[in-house]
Amino acid sequence: ESFEGSVVKPIGMVNLMCKFKNIKSFENFIILDCKSMLLGLPGCISLNLVKRVNNIESKIDELKDKFIQEHQSVFQGVGKLPGTYSIVTKQFDQQICYPPSRIPNCLVEPLKSELNRLESRKSIVKVDNIHENSCINRIVLVEKPNKKARLCLDPSDLNKYIHKLLTLKQKITKAYHDRTARGKEVKFKTGDQVVYRTEQDSHWKKGIIVSKCKEPRSYMISKNSNTRPFRRNSFHLRKSYSDVENFTNNYVPIENDL
Repeated sequence: ESFEGSVVKPIGMVNLMCKFKNIKSFENFIILDCKSMLLGLPGCISLNLVKRVNNIESKIDELKDKFIQEHQSVFQGVGKLPGTYSIVTKQFDQQICYPPSRIPNCLVEPLKSELNRLESRKSIVKVDNIHENSCINRIVLVEKPNKKARLCLDPSDLNKYIHKLLTLKQKITKAYHDRTARGKEVKFKTGDQVVYRTEQDSHWKKGIIVSKCKEPRSYMISKNSNTRPFRRNSFHLRKSYSDVENFTNNYVPIENDL
């Protein structure tokens, strides 16, 4: 009888030697009118292909205790990290104030016990008078397998008004750049009378725009019609001496002069 329950008539039986690695075993094979071959459970056990396991011993608790023992400093205290951190918030568009959550009766006592425990370890502080600008967030209460309550704060609305550290640094960098950087790039035309300077020479000199270079913000200029043209970046060019008064010596060239 097969696994599906169908009955197959055997043709005969033969005893054959089976070998797996260094293990040899003689097993009886029933001959059927089919092309496939199956090795029974006794043969698999004798060849050590499978092993019967009567019970399983779990070592998870032992590994857990060993891990805690080796890292005792991590599991001491309330998990407060050293140092302080200042969180900068934006101006609130609207007040964040959620009403008290409705708690099932079966979780009222576990919630009170958890609040008292957190207050006793100074993780939270009871507040009698709430400031008008205070943010009152929602709480999420979950029952743990040991029937105690896990209390979590849901500050998703408050997070929208927190300045991200990277964004804050970018704004500070932009403000510093805007104080020292020039405004919109001034474009010149062929034949414009300009004044120019270089990093090596602090004196401004007169010149004439000869042509626009293929490189961005670069122009070919010359001192007069009889001199050889040379290239200068628009950062080092001014239309007149009056524009030079607004130029600061503390600058970083956009590209090197040639």
